[in-house]
Amino acid sequence: MATNDKWYPPSPDQESSANLRVVLIGKTGTGKSATGNTIIGDDVFESRSDPNCVTQDCKVGQKERFSVKLEVIDTPGFMDPMLSPENIAEKFASCSCLKSGVHVLLLVLRIGHRYNGNDAEAMKLIAKIIGEDFVHHAVVVFTGKEQLDESNSLENHISKLPNEIKKIIKSCKGGAIAISNTGSPDERKESARKIIDKIQDIVRQNGGSDKQYRMAVFHGIERRIEEGRRRIRESNTQIQEEIRCLRSEMDKLTRADQHDQRQNIERKIQHLETQPINDDTAQSAATHQAYFRSISDIIQSIPVPTSNIIDFGLGAATVAVIAVLMKVFK
Repeated sequence: MATNDKWYPPSPDQESSANLRVVLIGKTGTGKSATGNTIIGDDVFESRSDPNCVTQDCKVGQKERFSVKLEVIDTPGFMDPMLSPENIAEKFASCSCLKSGVHVLLLVLRIGHRYNGNDAEAMKLIAKIIGEDFVHHAVVVFTGKEQLDESNSLENHISKLPNEIKKIIKSCKGGAIAISNTGSPDERKESARKIIDKIQDIVRQNGGSDKQYRMAVFHGIERRIEEGRRRIRESNTQIQEEIRCLRSEMDKLTRADQHDQRQNIERKIQHLETQPINDDTAQSAATHQAYFRSISDIIQSIPVPTSNIIDFGLGAATVAVIAVLMKVFK
């Protein structure tokens, strides 16, 4: 089935165009890292039951399994409802490895977790940021399969979720599957096979491994970063020119009664000399600002007046994020 998705060929820096790039996305504590380990068949990603143990940056694991070359990427908890705008920008900035595109996104949810309106709205917001077409490349993976039984099937569990989450699950091309990351080695192997079969099926439906999807937040990001670096370079040049002019002015103050004026100018020069930004800091600042602006543009496109956001069940922190971004970039 044809879609209007943003397709990109694999980038030259990938180890092999045959690698299928798979991204784990979900809330902290859903079992993203453990699911990555199940897929890889090894403990590549740090996984703990403590919800405060958070994946801070993207981590990548590569493995050929069931004759399929995989590149599995574990991401920070993008879908945590209580994030500041700085947190969102930092998390995406740490995932620059995703810029070249991905084949399949695994949306990881946990059986037994009580999802509410805040979770649903966080999921909708992230769907905007990564691009609503992500559903054409997504599989919903429920961890905690061991909690299901004949009276509590996966379908029954999904039926009890908030409507917005059910809509997203229904829209995902790969559907939903349940796995266990705590079962026997054979059970985990079977879970990995189920996921990889889903991955291959989606890749085939979307035109093969030479087609990749780029998340919305990365569209034009390099241009934004370069613009940020250019502004910083221009600011540095302006500062140097101010220093030059002040030095020239100070050289003309040669009389003894002009001593205080010279000292004032020296203090101004000393202050200005602390202002220029070095290349490493400029790259970091420009990158952070680029993601912040990209995310703000996407959020502003959501047709919900700020005054009405709370009526849709968002948490106070998420309301604050959107309000701040709308004020700063309107």
